[in-house]
This record gives sequence, C-alpha cells and structure tokens, in this order.
Amino acid sequence: MFYRPYSTFKHWKDRKIHGSAGQSRTVTRRFAPSDPNLAQLPKKGEGVKFRECFIPHHRNAVIMSVDFNGQELRQGAGQSMDPNMLACYVGDHKKDMHSMTAAGAMVAKWGTEKVGELAAEYGREGDDDYAFFVRLRKDVEDKDVHKLADDLRKNAKNVNFGAQYDAQAPKLAETLIIPVSDAEAFLQAKYAMFPRFEVWKEEVKEESKRLGYVTTPMGARRHLREALLSEEWGVADKALRQGPNFR
Repeated sequence: MFYRPYSTFKHWKDRKIHGSAGQSRTVTRRFAPSDPNLAQLPKKGEGVKFRECFIPHHRNAVIMSVDFNGQELRQGAGQSMDPNMLACYVGDHKKDMHSMTAAGAMVAKWGTEKVGELAAEYGREGDDDYAFFVRLRKDVEDKDVHKLADDLRKNAKNVNFGAQYDAQAPKLAETLIIPVSDAEAFLQAKYAMFPRFEVWKEEVKEESKRLGYVTTPMGARRHLREALLSEEWGVADKALRQGPNFR
C-alpha cells in the first residue's frame, strides 16, 4: 500500500509528494485524501516509519497529526440520541463504547463458567457487566486476564464501526477472521447495549422509502427511489442501508 506507490507521487520539480484532500469526494460528502491517502498512515508497527517522510516546510514549522477519534460513532450518538452512546461522549464520567459492547458479549464469548471464575477470583459488585469488564482490563495485574479482556475489546471495536454501517455477521466474521457465531454474539451485544441507535436507523430507512431520498443535516440529498424500486436481487436492501449511512 505504501512502499510501491509513494515513489510515483513525487513531483517532477521538487521531488516531494503533494497529497490532495477532496472536500466532498465521496457520495456521502465525506472528504477523502488521495495520492497518497494520508488518512490511512500506519500508527504502529513497521509502517509507522512512513511518518518520517514528512518534513516541515521551514525550520520553525511544526507538523501535527490529527485523529477524528470515532467520528462515525459520535455522529450516530448525536443523531440517534441513544442514551448509552451519548454516555460515551457527554458528561464528567464518560464510558468507553467498545468496552460496553465487549462487556455485553463477555458471557457469549467466554462462557458463563469462565466469567464466574473471574468474578470469584477478582471480585464483582452487583450486575454491572461494564464496570466488571473495565476492571478486568485495567485493574487486574494478571497479564493473561488483561490480554483476554483487551482482545475482546479490540473485536468489539471493529464490530462497533462495522455495525454502524449495517454490516452483518458473515461480513464481520470475514473481516475479523472469527467464527460467524462470534460475530453474531458481538452484534447482539451491540444491539442490546444501544437499542435507540437501531431504532433511529429504521426511522431513517422508513423516511427514505417514503420520500425516495435522504438528506444530511447540512442539506445534501441522495436520491434512492430508483434503487428502492428495483427488482434486482439485493439492490433495494443496499439502498436502504445507504439511507442511514448517508445521514
């Protein structure tokens, strides 16, 4: 992704790479960098060396790297007004959305017996799965337990982003390289944890069917009527998913 294309992006005059960032390049009006895609620079591992390619344009200049930090999830929380999602971004004691989904999938993924053993060994107060999971991940000194919880959260994070765009269990299983049953368990945990968001998606789908189009909060419109009326297999379902995605 980086090693081969970068050399072809050098400008003939100064031999530097001048990437571009179209403000409304995608159909959803999202900005999209290209030549190269600077939004996908590696943050760790071998690929992080590519960040050394950037140099300031003069001696006293500073280069800043900015991360959107879950913009899709924040948009979903703000538009659906799901109370559990909002609790992750608003207030003095913000929760971690990925840990919430992981906590909901804890029993399905680890099994009742394993969760019971962890509760007996490290203690648990009440029925708060989220507080218990966060404790396992952050406060327990046993590295194996910490890794167990951390790995569960990593999968939950990928599921949260995928499900935001209506990805289903087979696709998530393929992406995460996990059994379909595990992907389904994560999805059910997310649906149960953030029910208002799922209701909001259905409301947007119904609106798009009624109007034949869907709009963003800024007024951009995507026409879906032709696709929604299509008899070709899968086209109408895809158009329904595009409604909330565009919004």
